[in-house]
Amino acid sequence: MKMLVSAAVAAASLSVPAVAQQQQERPPVVVTAPDVSSVPHWVDRVSRQISATIDVPAAIRPGDLASGRAAVVFRCDGDGRPVAVTLARRSGYPTLDRIAMQTIRRLPSLSPMPPSFSPNQRFRANIVFAYTQGEYDGQMRALRREAAATQMAASSAPSDGVIALNASPLTQSTAH
Repeated sequence: MKMLVSAAVAAASLSVPAVAQQQQERPPVVVTAPDVSSVPHWVDRVSRQISATIDVPAAIRPGDLASGRAAVVFRCDGDGRPVAVTLARRSGYPTLDRIAMQTIRRLPSLSPMPPSFSPNQRFRANIVFAYTQGEYDGQMRALRREAAATQMAASSAPSDGVIALNASPLTQSTAH
């Protein structure tokens, strides 16, 4: 009885190469990675990094502050760390403005940067503070309108090459 089982296993193993050969005749599946040096990929990565870095003190609760958005402009040094950090747009709340500025200053290196960036590239981080989904949606609509108006104005003026980043620290609490 043992001999038949062994022979059956041996016969089954002889048929495996034929099956493998049939599978090799199919066209190969090609998988490509996204271009990590592209500007959209970099903007997405850094926007997520900013959102993860924002530290809103636990003492600030919904109702203490309304929603708002702050814009912080900065450049990066040779190591990719933010420098020359300034507040370009106030949120309406000094506490939120301070959080936005501290967030950008605390960022680690933003390298590797896309090769298309100039050495003095300016970046604008739009940080949205919202405690409800409705507030967040309203702030994002206003941000899109502002960006569209800026693009229309920039089409008639020389571009200063600002790369816009969008971050939102409080969206995780919008599901409550």
